[in-house]
Amino acid sequence: MLTRFLIVSLSFCVSLQAGQYIVELLSPGVDAGIARRGAKVTARTSRTVHTLITDIDDADLYPVASHPTVKRLYPVVTYKPTGDVIEATQAISQVWDRVGGEDRAGAGIKIGIIDTGIDATHPGLAANGLEAPAGYPRVDNAKNRRHTSGKVIVARSYERFNGKGFGTDAGDIYGHGTGSAMISAGVRHEAPEGTVSGVAPRAFVGNYKVIGDDASGTSAGILKAIDDAVADGMDVINLSLGSAFAPRPEDDIIVQALERAIDQGVIVVVAAGNAGPGLNSISSPGTAPRAITVGAHTATQQLAWFSGRGPNLGDGLKPDLLAVGDQFYTADTLQRPGSTGYRTVAGTSLAAPIAAGLAAILKAERPGLAVRQYRSLLINSATALPFKVVEGGAGKLDGTQALAATLTAAPSSLKLTGQGATLTVEPVSGSAGLCTVDAPGLTLSATQFVGDAPFSLRVEANAPEGFVTVSCEGAAQKLRVPYWRPEVVGAADSITTIDLPRSAPRGAAIDFGLRVVDTQGLVVAGAVPTISVQGGTVLRAGWNSTVPGLYQLQLRVQSDVTLQVRAGSASREVSVRAY
Repeated sequence: MLTRFLIVSLSFCVSLQAGQYIVELLSPGVDAGIARRGAKVTARTSRTVHTLITDIDDADLYPVASHPTVKRLYPVVTYKPTGDVIEATQAISQVWDRVGGEDRAGAGIKIGIIDTGIDATHPGLAANGLEAPAGYPRVDNAKNRRHTSGKVIVARSYERFNGKGFGTDAGDIYGHGTGSAMISAGVRHEAPEGTVSGVAPRAFVGNYKVIGDDASGTSAGILKAIDDAVADGMDVINLSLGSAFAPRPEDDIIVQALERAIDQGVIVVVAAGNAGPGLNSISSPGTAPRAITVGAHTATQQLAWFSGRGPNLGDGLKPDLLAVGDQFYTADTLQRPGSTGYRTVAGTSLAAPIAAGLAAILKAERPGLAVRQYRSLLINSATALPFKVVEGGAGKLDGTQALAATLTAAPSSLKLTGQGATLTVEPVSGSAGLCTVDAPGLTLSATQFVGDAPFSLRVEANAPEGFVTVSCEGAAQKLRVPYWRPEVVGAADSITTIDLPRSAPRGAAIDFGLRVVDTQGLVVAGAVPTISVQGGTVLRAGWNSTVPGLYQLQLRVQSDVTLQVRAGSASREVSVRAY
């Protein structure tokens, strides 16, 4: 009987949530002084970053920002889906065979799904004999207890950070979160098109509803959910969501919270976003340096056209790897009137939960490793695909190779500057014996070492991109570490559109961005695009002050829109269908 593996896709645009701010504190402290200066505190986070989530009138912004305990203010932004892409499927039975069967896959591991909620009544999320561990289920209020089971062991919702239409509990009306949970940890069951299963059927699931029934949510809710997931003891967190308007990682409070979660032992998996095919299109928080950022390939091993590409903002080299994100028959919520409980969709949102499920299996089978080691086992065992490093990272996710691998690398990818970098190779299962390093285009401080302890070598690039490959006598699998050397070309080569919808209602005002990049995908400084429009009117245009290299526009749609964009020798034509 056919077994399929499931998924869904969600990309996001961003707008400001008037009057709401995330106040980052220099250290944990009393907020009474903040309240006296005009801030109404609605929630706080402390397990990841120390923040207060507040309502502040414009007149009180300066008094709050200048308080001696305040590090920074972040406006709360709204995340909204812009649409799904339809596309295919990937089996994982070989991974199950290696761990002793699907009844062992992910056993005891807790996966936090930060998404649109979860339909705990769906047959794909049945307990099937699982019982919640001691101390669970956990809920934030009594009405969410009905959204838990022996499988779904946490149910929290964040309607207090959102307006009308979000919903009143952790139930899933939109359906995306149910699909994400099914992909990562769903159980085998009969569906209209055959037998279906998720990746780690014996894993537990935590439900953190941050995107509402109206398909929108705020950064405040996402931040609080990350903090709660860490406090709830989630081993893996999956975020199949993002903002195409990605600030620098050091300026992104969600990225900072994820980095702190990683410090506390949580494996973080994030979708690369659906802002491709242009370069420099990774969504936030996929820009988090130590998260596992997952792009999408098709069932025929092509790079999915929509998959977010690098180069990444900040120090990380993104995406980290690819998983199938093409034509998935996945669970849909049964709580929405008219839903059949299943749908076929695609996007990097489906690729990420595959990696999250494999991370759960890996942690269940190989307990006690550090997050950096689990991350490396997944990334550095990937199978090569014929894409540039900034497009596909290390290549195709391979669960069987990750389970068999006995070497890890830190970092798991190298973004090389003129000073080079240090790469540390570490055996995680006995001695690897004599190891040989092969790296065409690189200058290495050593080409051989004995792999019985961590070994560090200096790496300097003489080529723009490639892989450092480590082969050892006592290791079954090779270690492949991707590297990329940024080299500013300075001339416009292409234009990346950011968050441009494919269709919009007549009369609607749409916000999107343009990024002029060189052949490597690096922003061409000061390149102002020239725009001609048919079928619409430009209402506003200018540089975004917080998102590097983003030229932002607001356009009124009057009829089918055609945009001609030029910058230097680069040009692009795009369209928006009016309805």
